[in-house]
Amino acid sequence: MKKLLIFIIVIISFSCSLKRDNPLDPNASGIVEPIRVSGMVVSPPAANHINISWDQTPECDGYIIYRSQSYYGEYAFHKEITHNETTEFDDYDYISGTHYYYMISAYKEINERKLEGLRSEKKTW
Repeated sequence: MKKLLIFIIVIISFSCSLKRDNPLDPNASGIVEPIRVSGMVVSPPAANHINISWDQTPECDGYIIYRSQSYYGEYAFHKEITHNETTEFDDYDYISGTHYYYMISAYKEINERKLEGLRSEKKTW
């Protein structure tokens, strides 16, 4: 039992000194993740599409839109917006009579990888 305790203490001591070298780790790299997307508005289906708009997020490279068929359901990737100036999306890929819920996150591209910020509040029409 004593040897096990010493072994655990040694492992913990060495693991605390490990260097964090993930380039997308905000705690190690000093990179600040994008802020949460705000101001999202989802319009009811009209003219064969659902319009989604949101406030522009500063210092981001694009947005990721997630969609679910229920408020507490699983939100799956739906669309990537690769321009940070774009703050509107028309969703033509929906089933008439189905209710959808959306979430959006902003991201930064770092070394050809994406650092995604927190997702927005869940919204529907």
